[in-house]
Amino acid sequence: MKKIIYFLLLAIGIHSHLFAQKNTIIQGKIWAAPNDTVNVSIYSMKIGYESLGSTVQRIATSNGTFEAKIPNQTKPFYCTITTKRLGNLLLNDLLIEPGDSLVIKTKVSIDEIASKKGDPFIIITGRNADKNQVQHNLRFVERYGAYFGIKPIIANMYNSFKEAYRDVETNHKIKQRFLDSLLSLPSMSIDTAVRAELLFNLDLEKVGLLLGAYRNISEKLIDNNDSLGAYNQLKEDYRLLVELPMKKIIGDQQFKFISPLFLDVAIIKTIDETKTKNGTFGRLPASSFLPALEQWPETCRQEVATCLATVFTLSGSNVSDLPNMYEALTPLLTKPFLKAIIEQYAKKYAKGVSVFPFELVGVDGKKINITAFKDKVVVLDFWFTGCRPCMAMSKFLKKVKDKLGNNNDIVFMSICVDEDKERWLKSVEEEVYTHKDFVNLYTNGEGVKHSLVKNYNISLYPRVMIIGKNNILSEASPPRSDSPTNVDDFIASILKLVN
Repeated sequence: MKKIIYFLLLAIGIHSHLFAQKNTIIQGKIWAAPNDTVNVSIYSMKIGYESLGSTVQRIATSNGTFEAKIPNQTKPFYCTITTKRLGNLLLNDLLIEPGDSLVIKTKVSIDEIASKKGDPFIIITGRNADKNQVQHNLRFVERYGAYFGIKPIIANMYNSFKEAYRDVETNHKIKQRFLDSLLSLPSMSIDTAVRAELLFNLDLEKVGLLLGAYRNISEKLIDNNDSLGAYNQLKEDYRLLVELPMKKIIGDQQFKFISPLFLDVAIIKTIDETKTKNGTFGRLPASSFLPALEQWPETCRQEVATCLATVFTLSGSNVSDLPNMYEALTPLLTKPFLKAIIEQYAKKYAKGVSVFPFELVGVDGKKINITAFKDKVVVLDFWFTGCRPCMAMSKFLKKVKDKLGNNNDIVFMSICVDEDKERWLKSVEEEVYTHKDFVNLYTNGEGVKHSLVKNYNISLYPRVMIIGKNNILSEASPPRSDSPTNVDDFIASILKLVN
């Protein structure tokens, strides 16, 4: 009987130990400013800078020491670690599996980085940490590419797709050799699935760079009305050098992990191929992009579809009829987490819903409430000092306002997410990001943490919305400043609410 009890207790102990392996610990000491905060963000999906379903642990630190515990993890996830001083330097989108225990430390002081370009300066140890060390080393090579013989790739520097392919392929081979050298180290303990994921992401990076070059060259040919022969040659080069290789690497993938890089590439490819097929890089209905989702395997198609809707919703992309896209996607999404995201978008951004209530401070220090403009049509834009696209949007909105003339039914309201009030006031005075004849508002030093910004998940700037009378949302994604013709389209979106 004692033996039975002993083995029973042993079995319970083993089971408890296995369950404990699902708890993940991430700790270490990284660069930090005095009285800094280490932000440990975890997420299952991310597109661009937007994490879906993310949680953030904020650890106050005076010397960069931190510890984050993530209990009861049953699926892989991704992690980004930042501080004010570190930013997101090379600790971005780390792949974390249940039971991982990481210790992250910096090898050199932040002042020594410039002289240590040939040597990765972050060490990651602990249970199942080798894959994260490899990820860091690869990011290090990307950041200091010139040291390793990697040529900078800028999409708009090419007029020939084959020329772009040559440079991208040369860089890819350098990184491939570097990754192979890491994975061949006897001390490197990385399982087969993760090795395959690392190689897959390296191929995806190559595809992403080629997509950027393809889009730029396509736009040039479309805008300049170049010969049909040149455009057909570009499409054939794209088919041979991108489309066919992409089908192969996607076909070989099991999608145990759905990385942020894959989602970025999938969204870019879906959008650009749809626009090329339609012969325009201008404004299209959001639902017109849905057929292109069929190219992605069923194992990841729902994630790609949700991220596509997220890009259109949160970035203020130049698309129309977002509600129709939400309606079309809802029955296709069988995963509750993804369906809930789309349903939330439909509630917040659908035409006819009440705008989120807010009260902010104007340049004279007085509080201004959105309800004071119930009898107006409000063009609302969000910006921050230093945002170059915000400068272009400011010029665009000024053109719209001037063309409308002195219409008392229309108000241009400009909200700055700068945390520094004096910086905001200076920007208002300089009229680079906004204009003095707009209603200029400040988020009371809260910046992107303000409830209004958080409610609409604004992470990309500028962001523009049109609010109709009675504070009813009319356009969550109005025509943008990509084309001169959009000025007239934008004005039409406004005037239909006035009349």
